[in-house]
This record gives sequence, C-alpha cells and structure tokens, in this order.
Amino acid sequence: MRTMSMNKTTMRHRDEIYREILILARRRAQEAWWRSDRRRTDVENAHLSCIPQLLHCDDLRRHHHYLNVELVRYVRDCGRAAPSEFETLWKQLKALVDSEQRIADAPFAQ
Repeated sequence: MRTMSMNKTTMRHRDEIYREILILARRRAQEAWWRSDRRRTDVENAHLSCIPQLLHCDDLRRHHHYLNVELVRYVRDCGRAAPSEFETLWKQLKALVDSEQRIADAPFAQ
C-alpha cells in the first residue's frame, strides 16, 4: 500500500484554520481589554466578530471577502502592531480557499 504525501494546507479543513484564528483573536482582544486599551480592544473585537459566521460556511464569496476586505481593514487598523501570529494561518486559509475556488470554477469532466 502506497502512502501519498499531501500538502498540510490541503489536509486541513477550512474550519480548523478559522478556529485557530478565533482562539488567537479572542486572546488578543482579552489582552487589549486587560491593558485598558479601548481602541485596540475595539479593533480586535471587530476582527473577532467576523469569524463565527464563516465557520461551516460553504459560500466561497464570504471567505474571499474575509481574506480581501476584512483582513486588509484589520491590518490597517492595527497600525504598527500588525498581528504577525496570524500570518501563517492566513496564508494557509488563502491557499485552501483559492484551491476550493479553482475546483468550483473547473468545468465538469465529461
């Protein structure tokens, strides 16, 4: 029996990545709250509020919106304190969503 080597990104489910983002976002929001940094708390909570509706969502447009609009807004609002701990997760998510989009756009083989 031959084992196929697969890219880790394709092996992971989209919701697993979103759950990890959710955990990090919650931690960042709590840390900002504990520091009494109201502006940072608001920025982190705005990002945090985007994630739950993406769990178990099959609409690729919503995932593209998160990656192309919400993330840009979040990084801009973070300013100099850009959240580097999300970078790997965002790259994995983008690769996965792009892969799903290519599959959805592919013509049906006859």
